[in-house]
Amino acid sequence: MKLETRELCLTIEILNNEEKEAQKVLTHFISNSFKINVQSTDFELVKQYYEALKNEEMTPALRELFNKTKHGNPEFGRVIEAYLFYAGVTFIKRSNVQDLKKAFQSARVFIDQREDYQFLNHSLAVSAGLPILSKTPSPYLMEGENGFIFKDDHQLLEDVQYYLSQPDHWNKNLVESVSVIEKNSAEALVEKWKGVLK
Repeated sequence: MKLETRELCLTIEILNNEEKEAQKVLTHFISNSFKINVQSTDFELVKQYYEALKNEEMTPALRELFNKTKHGNPEFGRVIEAYLFYAGVTFIKRSNVQDLKKAFQSARVFIDQREDYQFLNHSLAVSAGLPILSKTPSPYLMEGENGFIFKDDHQLLEDVQYYLSQPDHWNKNLVESVSVIEKNSAEALVEKWKGVLK
């Protein structure tokens, strides 16, 4: 099993004042990775087309223009892939339990770039069976079993590829996540929460 770009989705938790900067970083990443201009008329056409499909507002004129451009422009496929990646990225601000549970339903990997791990986020990721890639250790992360501690972006990309390119690795993580959940019994969780709430 190999995931296609359209199957990938990223949910990124941000602070209230980070949205513009995060959007700028995303735009820069897409421009460099897909070698397209997100301000181009082709990108805007793809965006209009997929939004019309999603909202059931497709017009014959838009469908015809999209198909004509698709068949007349050999680079248009790359623009479509770039938009599908772009559309698969969502930003959430100060996530709560329900936001995280919803995000984890479509996630394949949980990445925590904080200097201090978030107890709740890690426990929900393990409960969802997601591999945890974190900058810091946590009681829910068993190095090499259900995730990795990464030092830099290069290592993070290798770790993401490890889980997304080989279903056996992801499945092994799922089994290990059950083991981690069992080690964190209700009694142990109460004690950990007492420490967090102090």
